Amino acid sequence: MQYVNAEFFDINLFFKRRLLRIYPVLIFAILLGFIVDNHFYHRHILEYVKNFLANGLLLTAFFPIQPILVNGIMHTAIVEVVIYILYPTMFRFFKKNPIAFYFVLLVMHFLNFGLNYFQIDGTWIGRNVFSLLLYWWIGAFFAEFTFTSKKHFTFNKQIYKGWFACILGYGLYLSISHLINFQGAHIFKSILLAILSGMFISSLVDFEIKNNYKRFFGLQYLGLVSYSLYAIHIPIVFFINSSITLQNLYKNNLYYIIWVSVIGMTFLTYMFIEKPFHKMARS
Repeated sequence: MQYVNAEFFDINLFFKRRLLRIYPVLIFAILLGFIVDNHFYHRHILEYVKNFLANGLLLTAFFPIQPILVNGIMHTAIVEVVIYILYPTMFRFFKKNPIAFYFVLLVMHFLNFGLNYFQIDGTWIGRNVFSLLLYWWIGAFFAEFTFTSKKHFTFNKQIYKGWFACILGYGLYLSISHLINFQGAHIFKSILLAILSGMFISSLVDFEIKNNYKRFFGLQYLGLVSYSLYAIHIPIVFFINSSITLQNLYKNNLYYIIWVSVIGMTFLTYMFIEKPFHKMARS
């Protein structure tokens, strides 16, 4: 197998491009959450400072402390920044022995969910770096073959053959998890869904390449504004749903107000924060 991409070995370039891609929008999302939270709860300024340091310095990826106020979903973005920092080193291990590499990630994944025994916050357990590393590297495996490997088409033929087995396995899982009290079943489901998602996206990209339908499916544009949308929608929805004034004035139109507000803020975030840093990263 060939895992060749010169960018992976230029660590300085790798860090700059990936961090400029994620970190500025992450900081903006944290601050937006603070603004909304302060509007309703008026916490002491030191609490916001401690929360910002815990999340801005990426500590919550490793420790169950100080979840992001209002915008807790962005904890996954914090973990992604950490994964990108670890990626160049981890890639070398992945390249040398992929089987051993994934075995270690799998063991780490299950040990992490064992933290439930110590009554640690379950939301943090499901979103920390020890949990998401496995899912992320499953995606990285499919992306490596789909976009960079010379064995791309051979690999996708194998994927097509594996569809039936994976769907059958997922159906079997659903049957077992409903017939018996299968504690922790969601862990197996999540891993299987990550594999199925990787297969599905890889197959679509392969179909685009073979049939020259890039504009029709537009997978390369699918994630254009998705990160900005993901980053800022929770504080906006929370603000509108929690505002008594808006509830009284627009109670029959809140659904449309939420959609317009989210789409508008997503566009502004993408145009004035995410896109400029994209250009800086490319240059």
